[in-house]
Order: sequence, then C-alpha cells, then structure tokens
Amino acid sequence: MKDNNDIKRVAVVSAEDMHTLEAVIMAQRDGMVKPILIGDAEKINEYLMELKFEGESEIIDEPDNEKAAYRAIEIINDKKADFIMKGKLETKTLMKAIVNKESNMRTGRAMSHVAFLEIPTYHKLLALTDVAMNTEPDLKQKKE
Repeated sequence: MKDNNDIKRVAVVSAEDMHTLEAVIMAQRDGMVKPILIGDAEKINEYLMELKFEGESEIIDEPDNEKAAYRAIEIINDKKADFIMKGKLETKTLMKAIVNKESNMRTGRAMSHVAFLEIPTYHKLLALTDVAMNTEPDLKQKKE
C-alpha cells in the first residue's frame, strides 16, 4: 500500500463519462490517485452508482465544459491537485484554458500533453506524448 503522500490528486475535467470514471476509479482503488471530479454532478453520481463505486471522491458541480476546465486550473494553482485529466470534453476546449496566459499554467518551459490508450487487442497500455502540442520539438524542448 502506498503512503498517502505518494498518492497524486487528479482534477478530472468534465468527469461525466463512463470510461473516464472507470479509469480513475481503477487508479484510485490501486492507491495511485485521489480524484476531484469536476462536471455535471448529477450525471457523475449516476455513473458512480452504475459502476457500484463505494469509495470517496470529491465532486464539484460545474456542467459547463469551459468553466470546468478553468475550475481544474484553479484547483491546480491552489495546489489542491497535482495534475489534470481530460474527461468528456474536446481537447481544444481543455488546452485553450491551459495555454491561456491568465491560467498561470505557463512556466517558461515546454508544456507537454500525454494520452494513454488501452487497446483491447494489444497486450499493454500505450502512452503518446505531444501529438498536438510539440510536433517538432528542438533538443532543448526534448530535454524539458
């Protein structure tokens, strides 16, 4: 079992999605994350009941996808979460909020985007990075 200090807090934007909730619940059960679910609270609770989830999770009711993305950024800036996970919203909506200068997410270093894929016919999880953000990184960006 992991020490509570090792468990990362994840802000899940537009969490009202069955696949997203399944993934985050599995990670929570494995002691990897503590989720903060942001989205349509009624739908999130319906899916959690359908998944027979009995654990603890914080839910922030914000059904508007754009506002949910900015709420996740606020949570990151307040150090209440360690990273953001995309739920049921378009990537461009989430990324627009993240790269916004007022979001305080820019550090002067290269930003990175990671997508995890589970393919039923492949034997392991795949991780893709920077398929849309850093399509031709220079050596400095690769090091970052």
